[in-house]
Amino acid sequence: MWSKALFVSVIGLSLAHSAGAQVLDRPERESAREQRVTGADPTRSELTLDLNMLAGYGDDIWNEQLTPVDSVSGDSIYTSQGSATLRFFRGRAARSFTVAGNALVDTSSQSFDPVAGGGVDVAAMSQVGRDGLLTVSGNVNYQPFLMVVPFAGTPGDGEPALPPNTAYGFTESGSVTLGATSTFIKDWSRGNRSAAAYRFVKRDQHDAGYDGASNAASFSQAKGLGRVVSVLGDYEFENQDLTAGVSEDLPLRTHTFRGGVNVRRRVSRTRTFSLGLHAGSSYVDAYDFATQARFSRWAPTTAVDFSIDLGRSWSTRVDYNRGTDVLAAISREAFTSDTGSLSVGGQLSQRLELVFTATASRGIGEGIGESAADYSMSALTGQLRWSFERWGSVIVNYSHYQHDVHDVSDPSIPYPAAFNRDAIRVGYSLRLPLMGQQPGRRRSGIGSGA
Repeated sequence: MWSKALFVSVIGLSLAHSAGAQVLDRPERESAREQRVTGADPTRSELTLDLNMLAGYGDDIWNEQLTPVDSVSGDSIYTSQGSATLRFFRGRAARSFTVAGNALVDTSSQSFDPVAGGGVDVAAMSQVGRDGLLTVSGNVNYQPFLMVVPFAGTPGDGEPALPPNTAYGFTESGSVTLGATSTFIKDWSRGNRSAAAYRFVKRDQHDAGYDGASNAASFSQAKGLGRVVSVLGDYEFENQDLTAGVSEDLPLRTHTFRGGVNVRRRVSRTRTFSLGLHAGSSYVDAYDFATQARFSRWAPTTAVDFSIDLGRSWSTRVDYNRGTDVLAAISREAFTSDTGSLSVGGQLSQRLELVFTATASRGIGEGIGESAADYSMSALTGQLRWSFERWGSVIVNYSHYQHDVHDVSDPSIPYPAAFNRDAIRVGYSLRLPLMGQQPGRRRSGIGSGA
């Protein structure tokens, strides 16, 4: 039963990013993933409205050219952002359906003109037999900024290394993203599990940047070696097509094979420790812009994830991934990328919560020519949340973002080669139960951020 809670929460957390609001929720405690449903499990219906508003001040430093030059510019900006998410849930532990609509308005651009975005997310989950679980989800979202984030993740997760956030937005260039995922899990016995997944993403840039589409299918098999340790093997095939106007598609195809070990141990009734170590190789078929020819090669891939519950409310998660990817929207180069992230959060007191996240990514062009293409990106956010009622809270949020992009394939796209932003915002967050849910009770699901 714990697998149901795990995958419902994964879908909810991943799709909650689409609202784009820079309001953090602390990482989920590992022990919460293992909660079992006992007793009656009646069908319930819930309707909730989340409102977030942040406003503050920031400093920008940027290089307006896509290739490095000596001159840079800087400016101070007033920044504000508001978002709303209306979420409907109906179901129970064995079967559920969720739909969420979100909208945002942001004034973080240099012109201070407001820009708007939003979208719709849907998801469904159903038990198949006694030990099977099927989840499907889909989304369509409009993003007002040209967002460039590396997508080097573990096979089948589809999670960006740096979640799209308008706090990182600089170039106003809208895009529409359509996505769909499907996952089936079968538990054969305790610790023995098979999983198959498919995901599709299509992005259309309205003003500047490359359009793109991605299809990926994966399969994994886990075998328990006792109650604590399990071994895992997985395979993923991904095909990415990037286009610019009417130019030809330049696909990036990868076949990834990995094996590894997972360690999961309950330290106490409320604390759990988890560690995953995975390594393997990817067969990469890509295009080298330096030689104007396609190339193929094997490249190493690695994934490490670690999480632990601390005290009664704190949780920590660390992830590292090494893989092959592209900088969607601005480049068609293939990069070998290394990405690491840290997330820590918990209660300082009954009403005061602290959350901290940090992510860094570094990529080097994979071509066989003399290309010096490379990039680095990092983001850091710290947040204090004081709950003044069961349904509301005041937020103080600090964020830092920077990137350096060198010698990518198309200098005509208006994206700065170097960009640095520091911002501090103050605001509020409201969660209003409109139907079927008591104030203060948070359930995992799309748009919940729980």
